[in-house]
Amino acid sequence: MPKLVTKREVCNLKRIRSKLHRSSTYSFGRGFSRSPHPLSNIPVTIFTAQDCKHISNKVGAKVASSILQEVVWIVLEGVLERGVEKLGIDEFKNIISLLPKDVNSTVSLCINSIKRMYDGEDYIEVIDNNDLNAVLELLAQFVSYNGITAANQKIAETVHAIFKS
Repeated sequence: MPKLVTKREVCNLKRIRSKLHRSSTYSFGRGFSRSPHPLSNIPVTIFTAQDCKHISNKVGAKVASSILQEVVWIVLEGVLERGVEKLGIDEFKNIISLLPKDVNSTVSLCINSIKRMYDGEDYIEVIDNNDLNAVLELLAQFVSYNGITAANQKIAETVHAIFKS
């Protein structure tokens, strides 16, 4: 099924590292348009690091970002489609089945913590789930400390060069 929310919209989410259990985190905070400017010139966030070419040597950061990005899709599309923000066990298993086997130990511990939260259930709530938030915040910090700053510096240099020419 096609995504209802585009990558361009995900690039404009309000928060970048914390309070991932609050619905306000998933609201759009940056001004944006649907004009065809390259996504490669937009600052990287925890939700978009997975797609950033400047973080190619940081496999763990990309893996952590892929989990956070899936949570974004679930929340934003869940609200649009069915009015719920639940991460299904099948969706989560699909995410982790695509992950490399040599993932960073921090990311691996976070994945195992999320798996335990299901405890026989098919879904876990995202909004108002403090336990899930604690794990997602660890993933967000990991992504932030492993490439976002350097990637955004490179993007800033590119944008500067565009305006300078």
